[in-house]
Amino acid sequence: MYDRDRDCPAQPGVKLGSRNDKWRDCATDRILFFEARLKDQSLDPADRATALKYLVHFVGDIHQPMHATGVEKGANGIPVVVFGSATCGQYNCNLHAVWDSGLLLHTGLSEPDYLHRLEKGIKAQHLSAGVDDPAVWTNESKKASDEAMLPKGAAVDEAYYTREIPVVDQRLELAGLRLAEVLNGIFTAPPQKFMPKHTANPD
Repeated sequence: MYDRDRDCPAQPGVKLGSRNDKWRDCATDRILFFEARLKDQSLDPADRATALKYLVHFVGDIHQPMHATGVEKGANGIPVVVFGSATCGQYNCNLHAVWDSGLLLHTGLSEPDYLHRLEKGIKAQHLSAGVDDPAVWTNESKKASDEAMLPKGAAVDEAYYTREIPVVDQRLELAGLRLAEVLNGIFTAPPQKFMPKHTANPD
């Protein structure tokens, strides 16, 4: 289970529990930090745009199960044989990369087709965003990573793919639903329209 004091380090030079210890340096905390910045309309638009980019990135990251495990640096240090090959492109295969892209690529679907697949899955399961707590999202991913973990040198084969691709799909579906809910909660009012000032007719 996620433990903020154990798993989310304080920022450099900041003492745990001090007045300045509001936001820490892990994806779970950063989601809330960038959500707060995106809500802050007093910030420069460029800063809010940056916050939006990070918010999208971290919500996606926290739903990828291998980002929630401390085993071998998020399973980057677990070499695996993927569908009969120990190399993935120019690099040796590892379990983290399998969950980043390997299982998705094995579907053979284009991005639009995969999106359609996820939309169908959401409707079929009547899936909703559920809780809005990034710590809960982290714990979900940790549980999924525990169940999907492999020893070094293991095979990622069709049996593993068949077992885990529904998990991949549901993590993506939930990430999309939850990101949409966060953004809908922030952008509740339509943007103000630019109204040019009326000037006197020089004629």
